[in-house]
Amino acid sequence: TTKELTTTTSTTKTTTTTTTSSVTTKTSAGSTGCYDMGLENAGFEDGDDGRPVPSWEQIDIKTTGDAAAVGTRSSDPAVTVTLDGGKYLNIGRSSVFTQLLTASAVPGTVYNASALFTSSGTSYGYTSFYFTLAKQTPGLTVVASSDITVPRLKTSTSKGPAGLWDTVTARYTAVAADAGKPIYINMQSDRDLASALVAYDAIKGTICGPPTTTTTTKPVATTSTTVPPTTSSTTTTSTTS
Repeated sequence: TTKELTTTTSTTKTTTTTTTSSVTTKTSAGSTGCYDMGLENAGFEDGDDGRPVPSWEQIDIKTTGDAAAVGTRSSDPAVTVTLDGGKYLNIGRSSVFTQLLTASAVPGTVYNASALFTSSGTSYGYTSFYFTLAKQTPGLTVVASSDITVPRLKTSTSKGPAGLWDTVTARYTAVAADAGKPIYINMQSDRDLASALVAYDAIKGTICGPPTTTTTTKPVATTSTTVPPTTSSTTTTSTTS
């Protein structure tokens, strides 16, 4: 006698799913652009010689009063010679001349300025050039806002009459806490000696907009792999007598 035995085995259908995580990339671009800061009377050519100086406010510091020569002055070979033959500003021995640059600072914005300075007296003077987030006071209680330490520069008495000028720069990047605050630009003379007068000319400056941020998001992706069911058959033949 012959018997036939058949065994059938089926595997279960299998689905494998792979999911990738969301990826976000932030890219900070460069400055949105720089433009002239628009200072008024930056070359001190407006108005007559003397005081007041158009567009600039004088703040008397230290000893009350300052030299009679303070104010707008014409180029003079006996005192101070300008590079362009025009006028300059004598900021004296103990004064700050200031101008409002913007009424509302924008975080991330970079404020850059430069100026020429030299001696306008018979003794050397000391000067500083800087930004502040409030108008300076007679007691110099407003701290300079600067990306670097503000130097206190010494003038040379031989340079003014020779028409030799040095360059000073100021730079400040507004932070989040500065939003909405005013920014002033300041020229300061503070040796406080009657003959230690300082001259300024040709102030220039730019305002550079804050960086922009671009965000790129990679969406979630799903990959599915399906294994179809499989069937195997085994046949066994058995013979008996």
